[in-house]
Amino acid sequence: MATTFSRDSNHIINYIVFFDLDQTITKSISGKALARGAYRKGLMNRYDLAKAIFLSLVFRLKLKDPLKIIDDMVSWVEGISEKTMADLCSEVLHEVLLPSVYEQARTEIEFHKGENAKIVISLFGPYSYMSGDG
Repeated sequence: MATTFSRDSNHIINYIVFFDLDQTITKSISGKALARGAYRKGLMNRYDLAKAIFLSLVFRLKLKDPLKIIDDMVSWVEGISEKTMADLCSEVLHEVLLPSVYEQARTEIEFHKGENAKIVISLFGPYSYMSGDG
C-alpha cells in the first residue's frame, strides 16, 4: 500500500487521520462524477447509468452489503482498457474533484501533513457499514 502524500518513506508517522472524500472534503460525489464522465464519453450506456443510480440509492439506504454493491456497480468497466479508465479517472479528478475540495479541508489536511500524520481518504464515509456482527 502506498503512502498518500509523503514521498519520503523514512519519516516517522505520528498518527493516522481519516477523511471521507464525498461531500466531506469535496462538494462532489466521486462515483456520480465518474459515471457522468463515462456516460459522456460513451464508456457507459443508459442501462449501466440507470443501474448505477439505482445501486447508489440501495447503498445510501443500506439495503445491501456495500461490497456486493461495488461488485455490481463496476461491471460496466469490463472490456474497457486500463489506459482508458486511467484517463477517465484523471479527467474526473482534475476537472471535478480537485476543484470541489473545500478550502477548510485543504487547510486541515496540510496541518496534519505538517504534523507527520498518515492521511487516509475514504470513499465510504458515514454511509458505510459492516455486514455481520462488526
